[in-house]
Amino acid sequence: MPRPGAAQTELMLGRPGPDRRTEHGWGTYQALGMLFGGAPHARLDRVLREERGYTYGMRLGFRPRRQGGQCMVGGSVRADATLPALEETLRILAVPGAELTGREVREAADYLAMTAPSRYLTADTVADELVPLLHDGLEPAVVTQTLTDLAALTVERAAGAWDAVRTGPGWTVVVVGDPVALEGVARSGLADVQVAGGPPPHP
Repeated sequence: MPRPGAAQTELMLGRPGPDRRTEHGWGTYQALGMLFGGAPHARLDRVLREERGYTYGMRLGFRPRRQGGQCMVGGSVRADATLPALEETLRILAVPGAELTGREVREAADYLAMTAPSRYLTADTVADELVPLLHDGLEPAVVTQTLTDLAALTVERAAGAWDAVRTGPGWTVVVVGDPVALEGVARSGLADVQVAGGPPPHP
């Protein structure tokens, strides 16, 4: 989608993900979200921000629904780095579960478990957590089970959960920015490109 003159390009990637009933444990996917794109030291930021200087931040998260869900990745990158940033993002997201390390899995799980009390300090935050659960036909005990999953999470379980998403239907990518920055994506051959909201970039 063209935005003439934009200094940054917005990248948004999505693919099917799990719901809270996943056999891998919902806490596992919360940890994977943290590991890949939930903090400055996560895999996406470590490469795209700290090593390459393409972005101020790139995030990954899982959005559960009553049945199934989504894995979403998004962030803004420098316009002149649109194609390399997208390619690097896809490379990071293609890593097989076997390449996850025990240390990063444990650090992600421990952070979520230890910060849980602060996320439930007010009635509003408790309600925000409970309403989606009840809407999906789940009991409040899911919150406790999620924390239990995090405490017991192993690298093997995290690897299996990531591979279940990684090997499913591929990424749908939305790129919003200056047409000049989008030209490289159109020529890259990464996938079929459809343009919305303006003339297509030169092939």
